[in-house]
Amino acid sequence: MKPIIMDMKEMSDSTEVYESRPNPFIIYFIYFLVAMFGIAIMWMAFSKIDIVVKSSGMIKSDNEIYDVSSSITGKIVEVNVKDGQFVNEGDVLYTLEVISLGETIKYYQSEYNNVNARLKILHAYVNYLDGDSKALDAFSDNVYYKEISNRKELFDINKNVSTENKPEIASCEENIVILEESILQYEGKIEKLNQVNNCIASRNNTFSNDDSYYKSLVDSYISNYNLTESQYDKSILEFEKLLEEYNKQVNKADFATEISETTAKIESLNIEKELASADLVVTGEGRLDSQTVQGKAPITVAKLAKKYEKKVIAFCGSLGTGAELCNEHGIDAFFPVLRTVTTLEEAMEKEQTKRNLSATVEQVFRLIHCGQIAK
Repeated sequence: MKPIIMDMKEMSDSTEVYESRPNPFIIYFIYFLVAMFGIAIMWMAFSKIDIVVKSSGMIKSDNEIYDVSSSITGKIVEVNVKDGQFVNEGDVLYTLEVISLGETIKYYQSEYNNVNARLKILHAYVNYLDGDSKALDAFSDNVYYKEISNRKELFDINKNVSTENKPEIASCEENIVILEESILQYEGKIEKLNQVNNCIASRNNTFSNDDSYYKSLVDSYISNYNLTESQYDKSILEFEKLLEEYNKQVNKADFATEISETTAKIESLNIEKELASADLVVTGEGRLDSQTVQGKAPITVAKLAKKYEKKVIAFCGSLGTGAELCNEHGIDAFFPVLRTVTTLEEAMEKEQTKRNLSATVEQVFRLIHCGQIAK
């Protein structure tokens, strides 16, 4: 078959289509599609999307669940966290207004009384349901009497309805079951509160971590008790120190008065002339110790004797701490007169004291005489 050759110039419509420019809108649309496609590829390569799925369920931790409680009892006045907020160790979760131990005891005692009152009237109500029509009469002063009376009236109304009304019967039976469960619940609560009372009395928390609420109650009370006890102990120590300091001041005042009186008596005796002509000065006191050197009679006499370079010896009933200081303040030698182990009463007996002093003085002067012979 012979091909047909035609000149394009002879085809006017085809030439217009061939030579015409595309519509600008189409060109821009194509560019837009290409750009969107490129952006989509880049977004899929570098970006992420969060997938959120909403559903109902129960969250259970694989790790230990912590109960937040305070070691002291108080009223929450400020909460510093919100529901679902993450916290770190050391964050302040809430602020408490501390309640005194007395108020804490009153609160738990009131709670115990309320639970016990409810339990008693619930038992009476069960007895009423079992047929005892006067079971509630003895509880007219119970704080929950009005509530239970309303239940009783409602029960009586339902009971008067035809026994064929099965929904009402089922409701009454359900009410009984609920009451029995309530009784068990309150009995358990009373048992726990009694245990709390025993723990507080013994200052020993016997609750396990399973009873975290009651364990925290006891820990709170014991902490408050220990805190108060330490504060009282601190106050007692402070008062004892003040009393000791006061007694010291009183003793110093009494001692100063005694020294002043002793000095006045010695001066009134005018013994200085006698000391000046004496060969040996003898003095004494019931007990020689560190207080003697602060100006008591033996030291006052010794100082006067030393003005005339006289030797001084002292006799005493007993020796105390610091007695050796007397040798540095004018007493050349001192001798206790007790000759054997004895009681204070025996040592203070007048005739026994005379015998002890006489025997000791005799032996001391025998020694002085021996010294004079040896010269």
